[in-house]
Amino acid sequence: MSILLVNDKKMEELNSKYRGIKKTTDVISFPVEEEKFHNFHPEVLGDIIISIPAVFRQARERRVTLYNELNTLLIHSILHLYGYTHYTETEAERMRRKEKEIASLLRSSQ
Repeated sequence: MSILLVNDKKMEELNSKYRGIKKTTDVISFPVEEEKFHNFHPEVLGDIIISIPAVFRQARERRVTLYNELNTLLIHSILHLYGYTHYTETEAERMRRKEKEIASLLRSSQ
């Protein structure tokens, strides 16, 4: 998996180009299994792009550390790479449960 850290301007550009949404966002995930090269590298999950300014904003808004907010976004985006979505409330709830489970496991392993 690759992780790219960008500013809001670059994130807006990528969000517009790949998702047709002309505004910035905190994270975008691109699963390799959806791409034509998956058969060559099945061990590669995909790409994650994170807006660092969004990490700072959201950490401040949620009153959490930058480390915690970055972990939250990484967990969320990795789940997307594994096929989790949140288009419906049922999918969103399933994804939230899995995010909490993983975050709890990470906290207990520290």
